[in-house]
Amino acid sequence: MHSIDIIYTSWPRSVERLAYFVVSVESLQACLKTQGVKVTWHVCIEQSEDLEIVRLLREFCERNEILTWFKHSPPSLSSMLNFANSVGNSKYMLFMQDDWQAIAKLHLATCLEHFEKFPEHDVIRLIHRPEFGVDGQRFGPFMELDPTKHMFYYADNPHIRRRSYLDHTGPFPNSVVDDGTDQGRCENAMNGMAKKLAITTGAQKILSVMTRNFAHIGDKNTTLTEKRFDR
Repeated sequence: MHSIDIIYTSWPRSVERLAYFVVSVESLQACLKTQGVKVTWHVCIEQSEDLEIVRLLREFCERNEILTWFKHSPPSLSSMLNFANSVGNSKYMLFMQDDWQAIAKLHLATCLEHFEKFPEHDVIRLIHRPEFGVDGQRFGPFMELDPTKHMFYYADNPHIRRRSYLDHTGPFPNSVVDDGTDQGRCENAMNGMAKKLAITTGAQKILSVMTRNFAHIGDKNTTLTEKRFDR
């Protein structure tokens, strides 16, 4: 039987952010098809001054059998991503940020069987963008992405990857400068490392699912309010 760690990252700074996390988890529970796959749920939590929200998050995780891991270093997207990669011990991981909502069925066994069949592939992106087009070789529901053509070859959007992926690229460059540009620097760095790996090895490392499995809800007003939680 295959196994996978579902690893969320969460920044519980407000009740709205907590609401995103609840929507994300509940939607993924509803859409995920796990037959033949052992699944372990985790959430990596950035330090927060609002201890009440942290308490609510932990209680929600306990009810849903989600293991909680706290990162105590200074806030940073890159350090959080490196921390998340150290959680769990399965060969594969489904990476999720806390403000993405599942909107389509996702068959884990199909994805993991593809990894076993094609060892040159390291990542399956679960967000298909129209600018990728439809050229490129397809394997069932997947399309190979060309690292020489696409700007966002790898990003921190929802994706499944081999745990060994960062062994090939190296860790994400850490930045603790809280000037509002850390996220952009980290995203550009991870994209550049992935492209370099694919180009230098001559392998197509990253695939895209040909359907849109997730929608970003972080920029929208959630319908959840404080009444959802027993504060």
